[in-house]
Amino acid sequence: MNISSIRIGNLVTRCTGRALGGPQVAWLPQSPRNQSDVRRRTCNRTEAARSAESDVSGSSTVSAAVTELSDWLNESGGFVHPALAVVEQAPCGGGRGVICTVDQSEEDVAGMPLVLVPEELLLTSEVARYGFGAHYEPKGAPPLAELDQATQLAIMLAHERVEGPDSFYHPYIQALPERAPCAWSMEPAQLRQALQRVEAQLGGAEAVQVWVAEVERYRRAMQSHAEGAEERYKKYFPLTADDFFWAMGQVLSRSFASHPQLALIPFIDLLNHQAGADHPELVTVGGDEGDRCMCISSVSSSGTWQPLSAGQELFIRYFDHQPQQPVSTEGGSSGNKGVVSAGAVVPSGGGVLLPNRPALDAFLSYGYVPPELWQRRDRAEEVALNHVAV
Repeated sequence: MNISSIRIGNLVTRCTGRALGGPQVAWLPQSPRNQSDVRRRTCNRTEAARSAESDVSGSSTVSAAVTELSDWLNESGGFVHPALAVVEQAPCGGGRGVICTVDQSEEDVAGMPLVLVPEELLLTSEVARYGFGAHYEPKGAPPLAELDQATQLAIMLAHERVEGPDSFYHPYIQALPERAPCAWSMEPAQLRQALQRVEAQLGGAEAVQVWVAEVERYRRAMQSHAEGAEERYKKYFPLTADDFFWAMGQVLSRSFASHPQLALIPFIDLLNHQAGADHPELVTVGGDEGDRCMCISSVSSSGTWQPLSAGQELFIRYFDHQPQQPVSTEGGSSGNKGVVSAGAVVPSGGGVLLPNRPALDAFLSYGYVPPELWQRRDRAEEVALNHVAV
């Protein structure tokens, strides 16, 4: 199978919805809390955070792998605020998350990042292209540049996973989940539970079945894509279809988009999504243009520093919701056409219009639907609804 002929660009555009924040800015270079102060405070973070993580009421402690990830970040020149802890069961119900363990006043957080991840720790499609190109393409491997960026990044992630402890990124990779949250990667029982949670918003079992069909279509496409990846690169390193399937799920569920590349950002990708939260930003630390980090802080959208309460979960925004027109695809054996109407499918003959397209895209990538995606009907749905009403 020719992997380069498989087009998943639209999938990446829709499903890799996490976005990086605004322009590069100096991280308050005039602040007395400068780079050396930030780096000094990291030395005190690990012990305090571990203690807090074990004492958080209602939340289980983090795994040893996540603790090792935090250590790796700190030892590599990154920073995690001493008051933060990673928990396996976040207050929002979204699995792992990051919380504040001690009350932090505005004075405590003003001028300070909450998390800094050095740019050199990021796994990016650009690093994948050039690193892979330097190592394998001289040996005859097909260029990664021929493939879309999500596939490039997934090939790199799968390669580094195969490397095991020898990989520079091993502390990050071992902390990733064994199964990505993407709907198309779920076990059947898990998928049924996830669909039960959205049935009411969709408007009933008929619309759910449309989603089931789309999940299966994506699952088959990803399995085929994984087989193509194995065939293309197994001669050069021990890549299996299972390795790539796992890696593609990680990329599509947790990577961040910043034209012209995709990036996996260790630790920051543990934060859950909330509408109105900020994207991570690329900043320069201490005014040094050569010392760039991905950053999250407590600055609100209005530009003010927000105090934090003990037990409060920190969030980032995965995407900026922009309504999309429903996507046409081939339907079932009935050959009927579905017209989108209030989230349900109204039979009328022809292909299939997928209901609640933005919500479906999120479900395919994240395994759940952020509430704000149910609250807006795009123009195409309004037109379809009005047409049916007439």
